[in-house]
Amino acid sequence: MNLDATLGCGQTLNWKKSGNYWYGVIRGCAIRLAQNGRQISAESSSKLVDTSLLENYFRLDDDLEVIQKTLSHDRVLRRAMSLFPGLRLLRQDPWECTMTYICATNSNIPAISRMVDTLSRRFGSALLLDSHELHTFPEVEVLARSRVGDLRQCGLGYRASFIKATAKRVAERPYLWSLIHQKNYLDGKEILIGRNEGKKTYLGIGHKVADCILLFSLGKMESFPVDVWIARTIYDNYRDLLDKVTSDRLNQLMCSGGSLGPNLYEKISACMRDYFGQFAGYAQEYLYAYTKQRLARGLR
Repeated sequence: MNLDATLGCGQTLNWKKSGNYWYGVIRGCAIRLAQNGRQISAESSSKLVDTSLLENYFRLDDDLEVIQKTLSHDRVLRRAMSLFPGLRLLRQDPWECTMTYICATNSNIPAISRMVDTLSRRFGSALLLDSHELHTFPEVEVLARSRVGDLRQCGLGYRASFIKATAKRVAERPYLWSLIHQKNYLDGKEILIGRNEGKKTYLGIGHKVADCILLFSLGKMESFPVDVWIARTIYDNYRDLLDKVTSDRLNQLMCSGGSLGPNLYEKISACMRDYFGQFAGYAQEYLYAYTKQRLARGLR
């Protein structure tokens, strides 16, 4: 388990590092984490925090040795896993995860972090832990009752009305997350993007947001989200796996910029799911961390 790799790799923006400590909120409880070698210490002002809560959140039931052995057939992944051996997927709250990735559409990490933080400050509850003020993420019902104008003041822009509408739909269907959790990956995704259950559970989100929710909160480890960084990695290392039409379209995208679009996105994601198999989501996160590090160093 590597705290820095896991909490700093982009799958969540709800943790902040201060000195040697990570501060965050799980299930309404303020938590401070620190790592010393193979040991992780946890402190909280709440008696509700116990080992089982953290084990569940950090998916300590995932056998990383088996996962990494299964993925070791790929040379790029072998390099990525050697650099981030303790990176784990998280089991986040589905509602918080959904809102975070809606905020992430057409945005960058600092802006997303500001939006999530401002939403929590405005509509969540304040928690104090060793002089650090943290905030719970707003409950579904709170955002469902909120005014669009108040949401816009959180820096959400055009997302404000969409977030309110999504909150209302989720509030009306409290069974939604357990329903999706029981489904397989493809059926769960159909519900999220609204092509299977119709307007009854339609959230109106796109492929990437749906894949992030399925992977980072609902345990669908074959999910493979594709963003610009992952698209670049695929272009550089896995182009030969794509059919010619998809490869040519990806090539055009890399040359001209722009967004993937739903059809190209799904072609690429499906190809990567086939290639990496049941642990494609872990492959995606290792590749994301690896690509992020290389780009930060000016490498390709």
